[in-house]
Amino acid sequence: MSRPTWAGAFEDLPREHGFEPLEMEGAIPAELRGTLWMNGAGRWQWPGHRSQMWLDADGAVTAIRLGGGAAEGGSRLVRTRSIRREEEAGRMLYGRYGRRSPRVLREMWLGDRRNTGNTSVWALGDRRFALCPEGVPVEIDPETLETIGEHDFGGLVPAGFSAHASHGWSRGVDYNFAMRAGPRTWIDLFAFAPGEAPRVLTSFQLEAPCFMHDFTVTERWAVFVMQPLLIKPLPLLFGLAPFGRCFRWEPARGSEVILVDLDAPHDLVRFEVPAMTLLHWANAWDEDGRVVGLAPVGRDMPGTWAWLESLAAHEAAPVPDVRMSRLEIDPARRTLKVEPLTDEPGEQPRVDPFDEQRPSRFVYHTAFSPEARAGAGGPTDRIVQLDVERGTSVDVRFGDGVYPGEPVYVPRSREAGDGWLLSFVYDPRADRSGLAVADAQRPDDGPVGTAWLDHRVPPPFHGTWVGVGDRAASTPG
Repeated sequence: MSRPTWAGAFEDLPREHGFEPLEMEGAIPAELRGTLWMNGAGRWQWPGHRSQMWLDADGAVTAIRLGGGAAEGGSRLVRTRSIRREEEAGRMLYGRYGRRSPRVLREMWLGDRRNTGNTSVWALGDRRFALCPEGVPVEIDPETLETIGEHDFGGLVPAGFSAHASHGWSRGVDYNFAMRAGPRTWIDLFAFAPGEAPRVLTSFQLEAPCFMHDFTVTERWAVFVMQPLLIKPLPLLFGLAPFGRCFRWEPARGSEVILVDLDAPHDLVRFEVPAMTLLHWANAWDEDGRVVGLAPVGRDMPGTWAWLESLAAHEAAPVPDVRMSRLEIDPARRTLKVEPLTDEPGEQPRVDPFDEQRPSRFVYHTAFSPEARAGAGGPTDRIVQLDVERGTSVDVRFGDGVYPGEPVYVPRSREAGDGWLLSFVYDPRADRSGLAVADAQRPDDGPVGTAWLDHRVPPPFHGTWVGVGDRAASTPG
């Protein structure tokens, strides 16, 4: 069986470096001034073991700095405490998605756990943090991209801090959550306000430990949709199975919607709905006493999990059946309505940051070609602009033969759709990666410019754009 063309992307980062000038193809708009911060899997191979899941590899932060039509970029591994220990030992000291922990007592019972730092970059004022779902934030030097160290904000933040912080624009506050699994499982909701000490807004208990990746905020609510992908604690705690085999999908349990009133955070609205998968929110807002949201929704978490595993193995698997949908939550009636907006699968949705927490006309997301959907599998290979009002969609071209990643929208003006789309692309022919820029008003024209590194970077999960002079960033989820 021949190696798929995209397989080279899912290999180790071949070279680490700070900011250096990039090769230009076309022209990057001079008005784009800022930095796109990205995070993803950077190291797949360890002696005797290769990561068996895209979410499991050691993290690498990549940053592309734009200004005056020029570009410079850098990429470095995120060296958390656990990763440094393994580098010094020259072998794996921690469990992996597909490998049981070699030190169960220390890792599972004493809390000395692996932190991959591999999912997103959180821009908190002038500071940058690499985030992943199983660790505390990891501070990154914004000039050198070197790892400064893990930071738990004075013991406030536990491991399990989400990779998806959400900025409340009207309040000027960053929110995030952490899951504390144990004999009882708790969710802590945090607030990070400028000039104030970070604090826990509220904590609430879950029936069982489960997979919970993202949440969203509106002006009034923090919104959680708990999915019945449950963690089996006993095999994990006693080292009987690797982490990836300690999940079970129980759709009969259904999902739970939990709303936290940000003005009265100890007052929760909770109710059950049919089982669903929701990994990433695009946007949500308050409307006539209801919460309206946009997100890819599915019903088959095992299918999504199998697709993520297939990328690490360089194999074909059916693409995940998740569709961009409109969600309507009525807190008073305790109901959720889900309306699919498209027939094709898609993920990693983003909107214009001016539209966050207000109705948005356009959603930009990754999608799959007809060949991928017909059975070829592989990573997402298209970017789609979905017009929510008209119910139409159009492909945003980023060049033939390249694999585009999560789209990041940078507005030119307040007019809907008047902006630039940034996507970090992989070219398998040259085995290199770069930042491509397309005009959102002219999606068929292809990129106006691409800034190329001289090597590949494994596909990042999420990007955060910080414009020159911005105090808050356009962040994923």
